[in-house]
Amino acid sequence: MLKTNKKNHKGDWFVILNQQPQSAPLYRQIKSQILTAIENKIFFPDDTFPSEVELAKITGVTRATVRQATNELVAEGVLIREKGKRPRLAKPKKAANFLELAGISKYIDHNDSGYSCEVLLAEFEKAGAQVTRSLKMRKNSLVFVLERLRSTEGIIFGWEKTWMNKNLFAGIERHDFSSESLYSVLKHDYGIMPSYSEGVIDVLVADSTYAKLFKIKEGVPLLSVHRTVSTNDGRPIQVNHEIYRGDYYSFAFKASSKA
Repeated sequence: MLKTNKKNHKGDWFVILNQQPQSAPLYRQIKSQILTAIENKIFFPDDTFPSEVELAKITGVTRATVRQATNELVAEGVLIREKGKRPRLAKPKKAANFLELAGISKYIDHNDSGYSCEVLLAEFEKAGAQVTRSLKMRKNSLVFVLERLRSTEGIIFGWEKTWMNKNLFAGIERHDFSSESLYSVLKHDYGIMPSYSEGVIDVLVADSTYAKLFKIKEGVPLLSVHRTVSTNDGRPIQVNHEIYRGDYYSFAFKASSKA
């Protein structure tokens, strides 16, 4: 059942636009008022939203002007637009610190009944050229490969694949990484602590493969991270490829300048 009061669709929340030459563009004023209405809880997550035709009537401007405002809100993840349906208000994104070298386990409680980690792959295989270069190993060396899917509240939010030097982590295949933290195992069982990482971050949209993996529709924004993780003395210990849902999380980080 929607929480939105029917009167909100009549535009009771809307303030007349300022059309003076020095004022902000009309579509920006519309966008600002929509955001204010959301902040004031006039609309709630998953509420259906007025159509472009309705917004044009409420605001007294053209549909093209309204579309400029709603396009920006869709691009920013505030509104969700699906073909043949009214727009709806997206759920607020959760801030995540997954890019820090503490492991996701630091930020998600494994005892939370809503959280799950599914191990898709945990085995040894010959490393490809890129992995061996990144880990400074000989060609065709064996690596431990760990592939996992992470979910919370029934929503798959992250996929990650990790390649690790087999010679550094004897017996690592005996661990159950559906419930154990990889970084905790590295610290307590092998005395190894990840200290820094370097890599590349890309923004993707879900194709048919990722849509199936995450159980989402094609076109949903994703954040892809390729990185090599090393110890304080510069020894590479793992290569990661991670993908997270960009429509579900925003990613927090800290940065500082070196002296």
